[in-house]
Amino acid sequence: MKKTLLLFVLAILASVMVACGGDNNDEGDSSNSENEGTSEEESNNENGNSNEENSNSEDGSSEESSNGEGNSESSSKGVSDVGEDEVVATVGGEDILGSRLLQAEQTLSSRYQMMGQDPSKNAGAIRDAAMNQVVNSKVIELAALEAGLEPSEEEVTKEVDSQISSMKEKNKLESKDAVYEQLGMSKEEVKSQIRSSLLIQNYLDENMEEPNVSDEDIQKAYEDYKSQMKQADQEAESLEKMRSKLKSQVKQQKQREQQQTLIENLKEDTEVNVKI
Repeated sequence: MKKTLLLFVLAILASVMVACGGDNNDEGDSSNSENEGTSEEESNNENGNSNEENSNSEDGSSEESSNGEGNSESSSKGVSDVGEDEVVATVGGEDILGSRLLQAEQTLSSRYQMMGQDPSKNAGAIRDAAMNQVVNSKVIELAALEAGLEPSEEEVTKEVDSQISSMKEKNKLESKDAVYEQLGMSKEEVKSQIRSSLLIQNYLDENMEEPNVSDEDIQKAYEDYKSQMKQADQEAESLEKMRSKLKSQVKQQKQREQQQTLIENLKEDTEVNVKI
């Protein structure tokens, strides 16, 4: 949980559910992780979060967005055409402001740059993915509040101190103020983000089950891995050498699927109105 929250703050996203919206991207990337011999556990916690590092990805887009194609209406929109105080959507009767959407867009734009892609050429995909993230986040938050899962002020303060101290040490910064400056956020904004992530994490902990990964699941993942390695004209590692990594990847995929189902079910009972 600590790891997810830190990634969440680094990504400056409004929820650990960014991973939820980014299922399609993550599933497509898992085979690449196998080929490179890396583990997704570096960017996901036990609950399958991405935010996001994964986030989402820590990451939070729909299939249409993950393909880099926004819809025709939003494809020409960039990250600067929304005012911070503009209401961009309402979820369950509550407003989502442009500031929250812009934070998500900024993070996704950075990810495109890290992948060597021009964010300006993917403005529609970024807009759609960011909107999906913040809407999914709000849906979970409202459900968590209704269930009485709001973290205490003490828990939030403790988590903020922990994350800021960790970032200060990791980035070798002189003060905590330097951390806030690097994030481009005030202390209160970071505190709000942490409160949201704790709220969402509490809900996920209460409503998700530990996935069961069978030998058949691992064998299927291994066959897929071997096929991909063959196509890349590379030699595949043995099943025993890959077992732990494949088990982790299958588990994370099942967690993402479980999260996505959870969100879809919540959305059925929640009024969502996107205004841009």
